[in-house]
Amino acid sequence: IKAGFAEGDDVALPEKVSDYLLGGDSRLRAIRRWRGLSQVELAERAGIGQSYLSEIESRRKVGADDTIRAIAGALEVPVAWIA
Repeated sequence: IKAGFAEGDDVALPEKVSDYLLGGDSRLRAIRRWRGLSQVELAERAGIGQSYLSEIESRRKVGADDTIRAIAGALEVPVAWIA
């Protein structure tokens, strides 16, 4: 999957992420859980506050483009998976 990311290929979401989505998680939360990160850990890696991440994850806020890029980078996934 990482090789596909590096090449810029469209890569399907992993099965576990799909399972989380079917369980009702937002896409961001599903990907974060798949990566095994807490909100605090992801927020620190992305350089944002945990409360802001929580609002984006729960869809109360959209998140600025640079924030979404930072989150995707911290998760090591394409921005399209988050946006």
